Amino acid sequence: MNAERKGQEGEAENFFFELPPGVRLDKYLAEILTPRLSRSQLQKLIERGNVFIENTAVLKCGYVAKKSQTGYLVLPVGEPAELLPNYSLKLNIVFEDPYFLVVDKAAGMTVHPGSGTQNDTLVHALLAHFPHLPQGHGPDRPGLVHRLDRDTRGLLLVAKTSVAHRALSLLFARREIKKIYHALVWGNPPKQGRVEGFIRRHPHDRKKMQFIKDQAIRSRYASLEYEKVREGPLFSLIEVTLHTGRTHQIRATFSALGFPILGDPLYSDEVKLKRRFGIKEKKGSCGLSIPLCLQASRLVFEHPFTHEVMDFSLGLPQEWEAYLELKAAPKEVK
Repeated sequence: MNAERKGQEGEAENFFFELPPGVRLDKYLAEILTPRLSRSQLQKLIERGNVFIENTAVLKCGYVAKKSQTGYLVLPVGEPAELLPNYSLKLNIVFEDPYFLVVDKAAGMTVHPGSGTQNDTLVHALLAHFPHLPQGHGPDRPGLVHRLDRDTRGLLLVAKTSVAHRALSLLFARREIKKIYHALVWGNPPKQGRVEGFIRRHPHDRKKMQFIKDQAIRSRYASLEYEKVREGPLFSLIEVTLHTGRTHQIRATFSALGFPILGDPLYSDEVKLKRRFGIKEKKGSCGLSIPLCLQASRLVFEHPFTHEVMDFSLGLPQEWEAYLELKAAPKEVK
């Protein structure tokens, strides 16, 4: 089977990956494909002969590579959902060449179709400008190499060809793309630090993820580094470098550390925050009515075809400066 082939309508989809040495095949695939596929589902696909390492089928779930090896997983797909371009949606293109795009995704925009979305996602905007994007990691995710939360603004890579999609996916799998975020957090965390632990679905709230220090069932290793850039009376500006890309990783991690992100209703405990900062407001989130203050600010990587160092960055929102200067929470900030 040709490792370059991507699935077409009604056929199979090939998901490419780079298996690091010393890691079980099923464990690694579960790490990069959860929640799309569970470990037990992946084990069945491996045993059926759907996984190829260096173009050879591997049937053992516990296969461990002695050195880094490339491979692909053949995923059967059904008929793709109809995706129609939406020409009314704004698409902010930061960079474009024959291989990929870098777009500035707006806060509040969902990246790809899912529960609760209509024709208002980034994918629908992309198709209005680029109708022939490669299928990517699924029929509803044309061109997408990675994703951002709906409420997070920031830089996103989009592949324009199947070959580019494979190359960029391998860079992510090898963790060779540097991802830097900025956030405003409540309080004043230590100047810098590296935070390692595990992310899992919250046991009592399925909308949330939970950061824990010790490994548990269905948890995934998570690692990040941060540095405090500025310190204000109520909030601090931090720069975060992700070493793993877990769902809600930054939000769940800093909430667990006691420094939740400003404007995050999902991971902030309003009552505790008011008590901690001596705020006596009876209504509203500490007197502030603002969106999530989290931004994917920078991407750095080597171009997989020209081998140039690609370095893209965004400036911080102007309103963040005002939040950093606040000494007491007003009733409303516009």
